[in-house]
Amino acid sequence: MVPLLPYCWELELASWPERCRFCEGSGSVTVDLGGGEKEVSPCINCDSAGSLTCTTCQGSGIQPRYLDRREFKDDD
Repeated sequence: MVPLLPYCWELELASWPERCRFCEGSGSVTVDLGGGEKEVSPCINCDSAGSLTCTTCQGSGIQPRYLDRREFKDDD
């Protein structure tokens, strides 16, 4: 029998990896300074990757379990 893994619902709702909305997937942002001058800089929202990874499952499609993320403190 295959164990049930918690599936990440965010991957089902959208097509991940999602294209960055700030650089539109190019990885760089162009700013028009006026007078025909433009400045191109790396996108800080996606770290120049052009896309964003699901923050819940880190792109794996499997949601980490709540108990695996908890920190247990010793009461002694």
